[in-house]
Amino acid sequence: MSERTASQELKNLIRKLSKIGIAISREKNIDSIWK
Repeated sequence: MSERTASQELKNLIRKLSKIGIAISREKNIDSIWK
């Protein structure tokens, strides 16, 4: 894997994790996250 590909993969992972974090923080019913 080239350095550029690894960098792009890392950016994509951070973007996905950010979206997950935002979705979780918007959830009012915490119990629904664990089901």
